[in-house]
Amino acid sequence: MWVALLVVWVQEDWKLESKTSVVRREKDWTFRVEGTTNLPNGTILRARVWALEEVVDPDNGGTMWDEEALFYGDEAFQDAEVQDGKFTMDVYALRRKPFSLRYRTRALYDPDFQTDAVRRAVGNKKFDKAADFREGEEKTLAEELRASAKELNEDFLAVKDLYGELKREFTAHQEKYDSEKWKRWLDPWMDKVQALRARNDERWMLWAIWVERQGRLRMEGFCMRLPDLASDCREVLEGKKESLERAQLKMKMFLDYFEEAIEVVGLEIPLDVPTISSGLEEYLRQVEALRKGGARAAIRRAASEALLKIAGAFQRRKKGYYRVNQIMSRFVELVRTEDPEQFRKILEEHDREVREFKRYAGIK
Repeated sequence: MWVALLVVWVQEDWKLESKTSVVRREKDWTFRVEGTTNLPNGTILRARVWALEEVVDPDNGGTMWDEEALFYGDEAFQDAEVQDGKFTMDVYALRRKPFSLRYRTRALYDPDFQTDAVRRAVGNKKFDKAADFREGEEKTLAEELRASAKELNEDFLAVKDLYGELKREFTAHQEKYDSEKWKRWLDPWMDKVQALRARNDERWMLWAIWVERQGRLRMEGFCMRLPDLASDCREVLEGKKESLERAQLKMKMFLDYFEEAIEVVGLEIPLDVPTISSGLEEYLRQVEALRKGGARAAIRRAASEALLKIAGAFQRRKKGYYRVNQIMSRFVELVRTEDPEQFRKILEEHDREVREFKRYAGIK
């Protein structure tokens, strides 16, 4: 005969309350989670931190708070032991002050981390308690994002300088290669690359901080590509002529990657002003010739060449292309119109576009 036994487990109503603050320590910043509980002494609680971002709720409409973990893997959690109904733990040691975002921490009971005695008392089911808090204000966050973009601007300019320095040194050594002189130049140059890499390692990888995440990814790419370029250049100087085509291709790819990164991150890096200025001067000479009644076919051809020269200096920057296209559109209208009054009106619009272009490109 089979006998069915029904065992009912009665679990105590465990309480878990916590609060989080950002604490400045001697060498870093940390999220400090402190709380109270009626869990027994010796219970191990775990905590981690999420950044919160308000996003569109695709299911219910309106908005919702999206969670994004600051860290993953083993370093995502910190542990604390409950003593006399209290617990404290410092989560993450950050070299930079955390951004003024909304955050969520969870104090977690996980049976896998408990002693047998604690598991018997508390049970084998995970549970946690979340606590939201805001570090700083919206105004402070806006200031922090501007500071982050400014720092990235400086690092992008440093990358551009390092590339230019490599190209100049490579060109100079092609005439007469001196391996010792090359090494004396290369070592401090590599130190500068390493300094940029170390600074970049402190940037955050959060989608909620777009400029930081994208900036870090792009800077990692620069810091990998620059030493690789230097290695290819050395091979060429040492007589490996087959490396020349590869080095030239990588240099072009580096410049394309640099210009694309500026566009993606949304930075304002100075343009090749001398090239743009000379192209614009030539173009404006053709516009003046058109105004004075010059041969339209020849003027159109020369003006188009000048604008193409300008556009080429923008590489992948969409804003630059857009402004050049605006000028080109007005110019085509000028060439096509025969009516003096209409020509005058279009010329006013054209000149306004040119002024906007100069302002964007930093040309006085």
